[in-house]
Amino acid sequence: MPPRWKPEAAAIVQLPTTSVPSYMQTIVGKQSPISEDIEEFRGIPYAHVPGRWEHSQLRDRLPRDVFDATQNGPRCPTQKKGDSRAFQSYLPFPDDREDEFECLNLLVVRPSKEALAKHNIDTEATQLPVLVWIHGGGFADGAATDPVWDPTRLVLRALAEKTPLIAVSINYRLNIFGFGGSSDMLAVQDRHGSLKGVNFGLYDQKVALIWIKCNIAAFRGDSTKVTIMGHSAGGICCHLHLLEAELGTKKPLFRKAGLMSGSCGDLDLTSLDKADERWADLYRLWSVQADNPADRLNMLRRIPAKDLLSSISEIHWRLFALVIDQLTVRESNLGCGVSVHLGQGGLDVQIKSADESIQVMLSTTDDEFRGFVQMANWNYATFRSLFTSSYPSEAAAEDILQAYGIRPASSDEELFEAFSEFISDVTIIHKVHRAGEFFKAYRGEQALLQGKDPKRVGVQSYHFEFGNPFPGPMKGIAHHGVELIYAFDNFHDALEKTDRGILGGYIEPHQKLAETTVPQPLSNTDNGKYRHSNIDLAYELQDKLIQFVVEDCQETDQRTSPDEITTFSHDRSVRVDNWSSNEKWVLKRKKLELLNKDLASLTTATRRLVGSVIGMAL
Repeated sequence: MPPRWKPEAAAIVQLPTTSVPSYMQTIVGKQSPISEDIEEFRGIPYAHVPGRWEHSQLRDRLPRDVFDATQNGPRCPTQKKGDSRAFQSYLPFPDDREDEFECLNLLVVRPSKEALAKHNIDTEATQLPVLVWIHGGGFADGAATDPVWDPTRLVLRALAEKTPLIAVSINYRLNIFGFGGSSDMLAVQDRHGSLKGVNFGLYDQKVALIWIKCNIAAFRGDSTKVTIMGHSAGGICCHLHLLEAELGTKKPLFRKAGLMSGSCGDLDLTSLDKADERWADLYRLWSVQADNPADRLNMLRRIPAKDLLSSISEIHWRLFALVIDQLTVRESNLGCGVSVHLGQGGLDVQIKSADESIQVMLSTTDDEFRGFVQMANWNYATFRSLFTSSYPSEAAAEDILQAYGIRPASSDEELFEAFSEFISDVTIIHKVHRAGEFFKAYRGEQALLQGKDPKRVGVQSYHFEFGNPFPGPMKGIAHHGVELIYAFDNFHDALEKTDRGILGGYIEPHQKLAETTVPQPLSNTDNGKYRHSNIDLAYELQDKLIQFVVEDCQETDQRTSPDEITTFSHDRSVRVDNWSSNEKWVLKRKKLELLNKDLASLTTATRRLVGSVIGMAL
């Protein structure tokens, strides 16, 4: 069978194996369809999955000595195929094969050697900073190759600005295969295995980071300049990897971490007892009645992946979370909720130095879960009943309701806005703020012990007020994920059309409805109201992210103030606000501190409110 690439256009990487003895393998990529300056290497397997609900194992070589990396690798099984409806503009999603055991692969995107030379960059001596993207999807959906977060345009922008970088996007196991857990799994784990515990998808990510550490130099990447970044569930995972690096003694696998609308806590965590209850429901559904853990699990292991996924909806398992198994994820009394213990996967790493601090970027949007409130359709009585019953006293609950303007005399419109702010805060913004406050306090204490400046803590914050530019129910709303439209610029053509006044929402190619071809007056996107066009906003946000990835940690630390928050405003200008003096953020901090007074009750209330909508006991 002839190769699927043209030799003259192929991108070639020589990759040494880590086996003994080591030898060279060849990876054949391709030129990006977006630009001849960019090369792609797709579907590179980084780990084995030895069996269902077993921890992955790092590969020491590729499956073939000449590996075709011109096509996407298999994706992890999910209940539904992805689409870009939430962003209100169409992108075609690839129809990739699903495979539970071969889904641990990654995508590498880099500038070509010729493109670097055109920018007078020494391709022999220069190693490029590396961005590792961990996709979101609620631990249940998504893939490295979903087009919303394809990193090609970001890499192209970095090249154009003469600050080139390499981007890597990773697959990891999802839903019941990556984040299902039970005591039975712990009971049957091999005593001689390298890692005990569940949270298999999280460990997959750790193995990917180890593979990148060992192999990225072959792609002209600098393994000492790795930034991990993720959105939503991906941001939560970045937070967990950050906690392991922060509280551990080993030299980290990355030097920076970006947490976009995601940090760990509350709904993202479940106890082993709760996980066992969900697992018992699964056993009952499949009539599993064996007497010992191994036999019970083996019965589920024999069920085809698609059938197992289909059965999840029958028991209303709509939300996946990390399991506090007290092995890989443990409760912590340090003020960060949990600690993480994934090990080093056999990698021989140095002890980190006392002054080594990972630079952290946190970000949120104004209306993270407005769409959820639309689905919830709460009224005052229902909301108040669920909320106040979670607190030990009605007075404590009432303080929070009053702070958010949730009052019996409020109009339906006022209640909707109050519910939207509240649910956005408790599910995302409050957790991200808590994460930032922990790192500031913990690092400040460490700095004082070492006789250093306690204000140089390496934590910076971003907030996005700008709304969705496309027609649809979220038009003009700063909803969960709106920043991805601009950060990766993969809706580039639609953004350009919107800038010209041509409106087109989510329209699939087979639909007869065509986009509006006549320029329309745009009251919401009038250039007179906005400081920047959509395309300029994309470039400005990309430049901020690129700067974070490529600059030295000392530079990042020096320009970062822990009391500042960079805000991308409604009018698309960028301003620097202050948590201590800006009216919006002073008020927001008061609300978040009020939520923080009784975290246990807040968590109970959040579980009841969310569970009442999704039909799942949390």
